[in-house]
Amino acid sequence: MIEIINYSKFSYILRGTETKIIKEDLKKLKCKFSTSLKIGTGWIIHKDVINDVLNILQNNNLQYDDEIKDINPEDIKLNILDKIKKSEKIIKDNQKKLSHLKLDLKMWEDEFLNLVEEKQSLNTREKRKKKK
Repeated sequence: MIEIINYSKFSYILRGTETKIIKEDLKKLKCKFSTSLKIGTGWIIHKDVINDVLNILQNNNLQYDDEIKDINPEDIKLNILDKIKKSEKIIKDNQKKLSHLKLDLKMWEDEFLNLVEEKQSLNTREKRKKKK
C-alpha cells in the first residue's frame, strides 16, 4: 500500500513499492525521488500537485491510504539507525582495505630496500674491480 506523509508546509512524501509503476507520471509532475529523506526514501511531491498524484494513483488502480499522515518520529529514528549501520559497514570494509594496502605498502617498501641494497652492493663491487 502506498502512503502519503505530510513532510513540510510545501510538500508531501509518497512512499511504497508500487510507486515504481507511476514513476514517469510523477516525474512529469516535477516530483523528485529521494533516498536521503529524514524518513527514508520516497517521492517528494509539491502540495500544488497532490490532486494530480491522487488521480494518477486512482487511474492506475493503486491502493493508497486515504489518510495523509504526519511524520512518525519512529521512522526518523529507524532511518538514522539504518544509516549508522550502513556507515559502520562501510568503515569496517574500508579498514580491511586499508590493512591490505598497508601490507602491500610494506611489501613494496621491503622490495625497494632490497633493490637499493643490491644496487649499493653492485656499486661497491664495481668500484673494487676498478681499483684493481
